Amino acid sequence: MANQYPYDLYVLTSTGGGIDENGFPTRGSSEWVFHSKCRESSTNKPDFVSTDGGEVSKYSSVVVMPKGTSEIAVNTKIQLRDNGKVVNEANVIKFSEKQFHCRLWV
Repeated sequence: MANQYPYDLYVLTSTGGGIDENGFPTRGSSEWVFHSKCRESSTNKPDFVSTDGGEVSKYSSVVVMPKGTSEIAVNTKIQLRDNGKVVNEANVIKFSEKQFHCRLWV
């Protein structure tokens, strides 16, 4: 039986810079953090989805995750990895929780 969710989904999280105790600016940092298992369904040609804001956006893949996966905000950068190798990197266009799973459009 094939694995229903063969990929690992990572989210780029960033911490903003600030001001240190001497008043000097500090740099922010970014790191990839594991979010969930997933699978990807690529489209043969770019397709369109209505966003939560009512706009229509072009997408090239739908990422499916288990039900109950925490939401990923629009415009968040994600990576799909297969045994550590990046197979897709994109920005989230839309997140939706369905009856049996969650979906991302990228």
